[in-house]
Amino acid sequence: MLAWHVSRYWPFIADDALISLRYAQRLTDGAGLTWTVGVPVEGYSNLLWVLGCAGLGALSVDLITAARVLGMAGMALALACVALFERPRDRAAYAGGALAAVHLALIGAIGVWAIGGLEQPLVAGLLALGLWLAQRLVEGADDARTWPASCALALLCLTRPDGAYLAALVGLGVILARGVSLPSMRVAMRLGVWPVVAVLGQLAFRLAYYGDWVPNTARAKLALSSARLEQGWDYVFEAGVWYWPLALLVLPALRRPTRAMALIVVPLVGWLAYVVFIGGDIFPGRRHMVPAVVCLALLGSVALTRGLRGPRDADTRRKLVSATLTTMLAMVAMGWQWRLTAQDPANHRAVEERWEWDGQVVGHLLGDAFRSEQPLVAADPAGCIPYFSELPALDLLGLNDRYLATHPPPDFGRGFLGHELGDGDYVWSQTPDLLLFCGPHGSDRGCFRSGHELRARPDFRAHYQLVTFEGREPYAVRSQVWVRRDGRVGVRTGSDGERHVPGFLLTGPGVVAALDAEGQIAAELPAGATAVLDLRGVDGSWSAALTSDVPLRAVVQQGRVVVFGGRRRAHVRAVVLTPR
Repeated sequence: MLAWHVSRYWPFIADDALISLRYAQRLTDGAGLTWTVGVPVEGYSNLLWVLGCAGLGALSVDLITAARVLGMAGMALALACVALFERPRDRAAYAGGALAAVHLALIGAIGVWAIGGLEQPLVAGLLALGLWLAQRLVEGADDARTWPASCALALLCLTRPDGAYLAALVGLGVILARGVSLPSMRVAMRLGVWPVVAVLGQLAFRLAYYGDWVPNTARAKLALSSARLEQGWDYVFEAGVWYWPLALLVLPALRRPTRAMALIVVPLVGWLAYVVFIGGDIFPGRRHMVPAVVCLALLGSVALTRGLRGPRDADTRRKLVSATLTTMLAMVAMGWQWRLTAQDPANHRAVEERWEWDGQVVGHLLGDAFRSEQPLVAADPAGCIPYFSELPALDLLGLNDRYLATHPPPDFGRGFLGHELGDGDYVWSQTPDLLLFCGPHGSDRGCFRSGHELRARPDFRAHYQLVTFEGREPYAVRSQVWVRRDGRVGVRTGSDGERHVPGFLLTGPGVVAALDAEGQIAAELPAGATAVLDLRGVDGSWSAALTSDVPLRAVVQQGRVVVFGGRRRAHVRAVVLTPR
């Protein structure tokens, strides 16, 4: 069921997932837990996920495939815990758990994020496992046997920083389910031993390696403001509109709640309050609802099992009626859930969002074209372009940049979550060689703060030129990239005074920068086309010669070089200017 549901969203991958995979990529390459060269910054919020992907990567597994494998495994673990949650296990327990697990597999957040590349599947699996193991403590198992649940919750803490909050909620749930007492508190304290060790251990690593108390992502996203609370409330309310059939499963047990239900309700309510506080999320598929729907499915497993068993002292007929009505409720709820899943606009976004794969085409092109020069690429899409190009990078949105994250704008917390940071002057001071605004297709104007401020600088066009690059593997994608003319991939001055200008700086109708037959970046001129090279910043009188695959004529006139195309397509790798 899960695999069938997942196929609806294939091959969706989140851009932020590629940020995490870039850390895994560099770790397997021996560059440490870093996103780019320079001072390390903790731009991920999923340590265990990054390490898991890197571990599979070290075994020669493609990292995107590794993330998908871990995603399916994590969601499968969550479904298994839902199916086996209720004890004692009899036919009713197996049937109730199976119905709840199938319903959970139909939830959009589960299907989308099983392959979305971020850590939600691991959160789902470890939370479900932790609650399943903690249930034995609620039922009166030997209090000394807390270590399995404690270890599961410790791994949850390493998966996400807010996993510590979920672990604390599970501990509180144990206390309330057992009854508030000193023995219950001692059990909760033993339950929290390994989570505390995990949190303190990661904090020590963070301070030693990154020199920071919190992940850089927290600085870049978290803000306490009325706008954030309003966004968070809307996020949770809208999720309820699309997920209400799952909550419907709990109805058979509302009259007589059990201690196991009390254990689950605390993390459910606490997590929903947290999601409101942080302002929800911007990704497809409502990823921050994954812990909530797992808790609802566990409640559904308990409720359906009770409904299938029927009242304790009832006769066979009444038990049969109860089991029939419970089964009908579960089937109707699943039917409605699948209908809503198919209509949910958050899921449609996952079906339609494929621009990260366009970023693969552009990233590979830039990497192949400039691997020897190692230019600094400043990009808004900080996942796909840096990951696929493997070039040094600057995150224009600040998730992976310490300065931007620690210097938020005055209106921080009132804009588009995760896209508010930026500082044109700071980015300018880093002298990036390539600037890619907005998405992988680029833009001449910019979409966010850094791009707007850079474009507003009076000296911007004196140093940067807009170039249209075209990658063609496995399909054609064009991207508008600002290239620094005096940067690592720009104009070079020889010892004899010659100027070597990259051919891809030629512009004209139909002219694109592409790889030629020998894998070198060049300006591609259609047959009969005319291309122009602007000689701004180059004073004096010059003659021009071309490095191209077919003979072409070049003329220097009025501060520019005009290149006249031939009868067939041509590739110009360089324009050599010689002083007269």
